[in-house]
Amino acid sequence: MTTIADPYKLLRTLEDVTDTHARTVRRLNRVLNKLRKDLEDEELQILALNYLRRLRVLRSRLVKALGDKVDLDNVEKEVRDNIATLSEYMIIVGTVYERELIQKAIYLARKGARLLTDNIAIMREDLESIDKLVEKLQDIVDRYY
Repeated sequence: MTTIADPYKLLRTLEDVTDTHARTVRRLNRVLNKLRKDLEDEELQILALNYLRRLRVLRSRLVKALGDKVDLDNVEKEVRDNIATLSEYMIIVGTVYERELIQKAIYLARKGARLLTDNIAIMREDLESIDKLVEKLQDIVDRYY
């Protein structure tokens, strides 16, 4: 059964996710930069893994809010424009930055960050899920922006 996204719930979710996402990727970036200087620091590795998990949860919330289909044709123009704008932001800034940070975490894992090494497969799955999310968001931008 196809689930159609509730536009108002989608807008609220996008607003919350984009805000939380921006803060989380900034924090993850700081942690990875510190970790690069000391690959043995397990506290920093655990912190990095926690931020990666938070990003995974945010992606999951957004995918759930998007449902199988998004139909904004009968929605107020302001709501439709806001959804399209936030979707474009996530494509252009959010997911690009997140992808770079996941790749940086994989690089650090290969350089010897032991706890990150144990999670490389999960991080690769994260990269794939980002691609799927971008496809859904791009569909919104193409149709309504």
